[in-house]
Amino acid sequence: MRQSGDKIGANDRPIEAVFDAAGEDIDDVRKRDITLAHLMTHSSGLDCDSISPDSLGSEDRMWEQQDEPNFWLYTVRVPLLHGPGKRYAYCSGSINLAGAHIEAVAQKPVYEVFHDLLAQPLMFDTYHWFQPPDRLGYSAVTVSFRQI
Repeated sequence: MRQSGDKIGANDRPIEAVFDAAGEDIDDVRKRDITLAHLMTHSSGLDCDSISPDSLGSEDRMWEQQDEPNFWLYTVRVPLLHGPGKRYAYCSGSINLAGAHIEAVAQKPVYEVFHDLLAQPLMFDTYHWFQPPDRLGYSAVTVSFRQI
């Protein structure tokens, strides 16, 4: 995002902003310590393990539930199981939260940032962007590349 002049860093702490945008108080003050780096390395400590069907933040559970259409808010509400940076658990919701932060910093939809900074320069031929029920961008993409 440096190309567009926006400043974003590994130590940014995006969780509280998601609660603020929803008009909610953060439900566990320890979540304030979760950084963008924790989200990107799947070490947030949230109960979010895409491999485990029992995990409250698993991707399957998130897509199947119908109570919360905002997947950013859904993910930040799952309980914290471990301190940030203590354990690895693959979590699609974490990457999606990183997308929420990118959107907030860029002040445009995350899928537009993706298109401008990745898809066009890397010459993606076709890509499909998943959309959750609230129609906000979900930071998961399937891609096919152009033959050069």
